[in-house]
Amino acid sequence: MSRTLTTGQKAALYAAETSAVLPILIRLEHSTLATPLYFVNNTEDLTYSGQVYTACAFKFNPPDQGPNGSHNASIIIDGTDGTLIQIIQAMDVSPVITTIAAYFDTVIEAMIQWSFTLQKIVCDGYTIQGELVYDDNLDNEMGPVEMTAQTMPGLF
Repeated sequence: MSRTLTTGQKAALYAAETSAVLPILIRLEHSTLATPLYFVNNTEDLTYSGQVYTACAFKFNPPDQGPNGSHNASIIIDGTDGTLIQIIQAMDVSPVITTIAAYFDTVIEAMIQWSFTLQKIVCDGYTIQGELVYDDNLDNEMGPVEMTAQTMPGLF
């Protein structure tokens, strides 16, 4: 998966007119869903890797990339038809959202892929907003464990 645009791709994007776009593809997975849900922030459906991504209005704010790795991202999904809001509100555990930043002119070329957990979900009837947590391992802490000769015999 390339993280940079080729010279031809840059030329197409800098042209006065172009059919090239930079869509974000989303796969939403949860144990309550029979199959994952696929969305793209485009005006028409797109096919990538044999899967049709349904056109959907959403705003994806990608994670900051820094020397300490990736950070959290956020998403705002238009839920005017209410179906997606009902699906997400019925979930008891946070769904996993995989996003792919892509380049599309005649075919889709994936550039960057992230996998997140959707948390801090807020639905107001018209939109779904949430924080996309990149790595929630630190949130799954275990209670304090005292290191003693009985619990950790190899240390003593």
